[in-house]
Amino acid sequence: MREACCVHWHQTCAEPSEQCKLPGRCVEGECVYDDAPDGTACDDGDEATYFDTCEATMCAGVEPVVTPDKEFTFTGLEPFTTYAFQVAARTFQGQGPVSEAERAKTLAGTPSGPPQDVVGSARSSTSLRVTWREPLYGERRGVITKYTLRVQQLDDGRQPTEDEPLVLDTPDAGRSFNVTGLELYTFYKVRACVRACVRACVCFCVLKEGLCRREEMGRRGDWLRSMCHEPSLAHLC
Repeated sequence: MREACCVHWHQTCAEPSEQCKLPGRCVEGECVYDDAPDGTACDDGDEATYFDTCEATMCAGVEPVVTPDKEFTFTGLEPFTTYAFQVAARTFQGQGPVSEAERAKTLAGTPSGPPQDVVGSARSSTSLRVTWREPLYGERRGVITKYTLRVQQLDDGRQPTEDEPLVLDTPDAGRSFNVTGLELYTFYKVRACVRACVRACVCFCVLKEGLCRREEMGRRGDWLRSMCHEPSLAHLC
């Protein structure tokens, strides 16, 4: 059972009983202990491990690597991530004190996640405006340098046509782009992929379909307005 708290408007939550829990907070008169974020310092009680942190609410340390050489290469690390390390000398009698912690950052890698909130909308009778947000922070794996858009024309049944898709690179890391030179009254499928400071590019299908219809006004054929039709939304362009 949760303990009572907030007596006379004062918080009276006890200290959390687990290391990987945050200090208690009052919610409707009861104490609630949220999970501590991954990476929160803790003590797993094992003197043989180092850099003890909370991971998925569990406290765990890192087993040391023993080598007879004066260098060691760690593999299988995450790209574009800072790691801390310490070194200690050993003899047949045991291990001496460890050095101060040093830090180093791995190089950038290929982004592991797609751009977020990709939206396509009609800009004119022959162009679409595509906007998006950066991939999630932990999925960027580097400094974003540009994005690539793949624009595929669809038929009336919203199936890809035999036409080759347009592949367009943005000039920088901006989060919007105008796709021009498109066909009137036509569905298009837009895919966005992200590039970091490496040449590889991983594409993820983030689909947004838009159909624009122009309505004529008068005999001169002047355009009155433009309507966009999306799977769940109809709005003025």
